[in-house]
Amino acid sequence: MTITVLQRQMIAMTQGDWSASLPFNQFDPSTGTLQDALFTTVGTIDASASIENLAPIAATIDLGVGADINASVLGIGGVASISPLAVASAALPAFQGTFDGTVDFTAPSGTILPNLLDSASQTTLVNVGTAGGGSPLVGTGTFDVNVTSSGVSTVEGNGNLAVLLHDAAGATVSLQYQAASPSAGSTDSAGDVSAVSSYNPVAAWRWFANAVTTTPQVITLPSQTTGWTAAASFAQFNPSLGTLDAIIVSAANTLTSTFAAENLSQAGGLVTMNETAFMTVATPGDGGLTASVPTRDWFDTSAYDGTTDFAGPSGQTDSLGPYFYEPAGAQLTDGTDLAAFTGGGTITLPVATAGTSVVTGPGDLFAELTQQTGGTVSVSYIYTPFTSRTSGLVLGSETPSAPLANATSAATGPAGAWAPPTLAFIGGFESGFSVKPNETFMIAAGADTTIWDFSPAASDRLNLTSLLAGAPLAPDLTNLGAYVSITGQSSDPIGDWNSTLAVNGPGGAASLVLHGTAAISVLDLLSNDALILPKH
Repeated sequence: MTITVLQRQMIAMTQGDWSASLPFNQFDPSTGTLQDALFTTVGTIDASASIENLAPIAATIDLGVGADINASVLGIGGVASISPLAVASAALPAFQGTFDGTVDFTAPSGTILPNLLDSASQTTLVNVGTAGGGSPLVGTGTFDVNVTSSGVSTVEGNGNLAVLLHDAAGATVSLQYQAASPSAGSTDSAGDVSAVSSYNPVAAWRWFANAVTTTPQVITLPSQTTGWTAAASFAQFNPSLGTLDAIIVSAANTLTSTFAAENLSQAGGLVTMNETAFMTVATPGDGGLTASVPTRDWFDTSAYDGTTDFAGPSGQTDSLGPYFYEPAGAQLTDGTDLAAFTGGGTITLPVATAGTSVVTGPGDLFAELTQQTGGTVSVSYIYTPFTSRTSGLVLGSETPSAPLANATSAATGPAGAWAPPTLAFIGGFESGFSVKPNETFMIAAGADTTIWDFSPAASDRLNLTSLLAGAPLAPDLTNLGAYVSITGQSSDPIGDWNSTLAVNGPGGAASLVLHGTAAISVLDLLSNDALILPKH
């Protein structure tokens, strides 16, 4: 069983109701037999509220601003239905016992609540069999995921008030295929997770010259009732090979569950369930990592039918999964870890699992949940052979064999909290990318897109080596402005900034809109080590 590379498309934050079509690559049938597809949709709401109390007495105003976001595929149907909802409350005293006379949304009888944020997500597994013959997922072209958003709002307060609401909604849709290879000869269980470890969650952007990465050691842990503990043992790094620079540990888990509920009330109602399975791997130092898989389920029920059997008009039983999600990765460079992973024996890493769930429904409800999780843990070593040890840090133009560190010093390792690094490729026009902390973007010729929430301070980086390869960059980068420049800056209605970065080099040109909470300059990118450049 194999899992394909994650595809991801984004719809930028947009005010009002909207609809969009996002193209995704079909599964190429020449590469294997498609088993199922995993769609993950994340919706985000960013709203503001201006409130004025028009009454002669104090008032408390409660409000919610959200969006109903739906995603569907022609020939399959709905793959997501989510409703992010930003909520807020304001207590407004009366001004000298009466309304202050002006609807200006300022004190004492008014207030402005900016940056009301919320997000919601849904993961849907689509089996090929449920898509029918001629599935739109299979082929050598593309298919569209159609996404719509409609705004909703609720305000509760006194009988005399003025409220001005603004909202913007955005969405990100990702897709992965699970398939059997042509040589498999038979169809594996949908719960097979042995191939998950082939996804390396660590992005390569800073290296020691001539470093070598060992083949990952992979331990598979079978799925069982969540709450189990285990030990994963790995061969230590052989110190005769060279100097150990870093250890890459990755983990991925699955979620399989059942959810059953019976409405015992005298009126029908909606029953919902959200749950997450966690798998944590402990390491000798201060690190460690946790992989997680979320899912949700819901159904409508009628009034109690008199039989508590999780079936019939008032009950339902659903089997969910197995579901996968993005693996977690950690890159270990502190002395405690380097010492513990070095030697001629084995090192054992404790593994623990846990699950959470939230159920909502009518006041009289009987619900039952079961949850299982399993997964893989892998370890590989990055080391410098004694015969090729160098102290230089290489940027881009040389091609080392392995990543070593994130945006902090490769010698000291990351300081403070660290998000597992990820890597994205941008070439040609893209509707937009929603950045994660500690993410590197490989920029190719023709790239034209918006990178949302880009933050050099959060170790987000742009790899420009392909575009600037062959450019005569000065050692002190005094001529960098001839190739990299900010061509425009503007703020949006909610106070965020868009900075347009233009890159023109021997390898081609690119235009990137960097969206963030502040304007970004080329100096900001350099001082925060957010540009990866050819060796100069």
